Amino acid sequence: MHLHVGHDEFFSIVSGRVTLGLHDLRALSPTFGRAATYEFCGADPIQLIFPRGLVHGWLFHEESVHLQATSRAHDDYHPQDNHGCHWSDPELGIAWPMSPTVVAARAEGFGSLRELRATVTSQTA
Repeated sequence: MHLHVGHDEFFSIVSGRVTLGLHDLRALSPTFGRAATYEFCGADPIQLIFPRGLVHGWLFHEESVHLQATSRAHDDYHPQDNHGCHWSDPELGIAWPMSPTVVAARAEGFGSLRELRATVTSQTA
């Protein structure tokens, strides 16, 4: 699960199937603290644009191709805009349909949502 406070993100599936999980950390948002999941299928392409301040992660159900874009160039990412928490933290409130078979080493080492919130809450207001 990743969080960016300096840019928005675009996600679309081209082929395959994916579940996208979101958790709102924007302190002034009416949906603060709420979570949602969306299932995407390449046979029925849908695009989702979500703003900075949403913790987000994807779980691919099968081999898939996706498009991802940001409102900021990747070279402009800074450590203060590239945060995360562990995908399985129950405080996220995300009911994943299954457990992942592969998790990136960096993502596997992420801490809790509580730790993430303490680090960035002031940046997402």
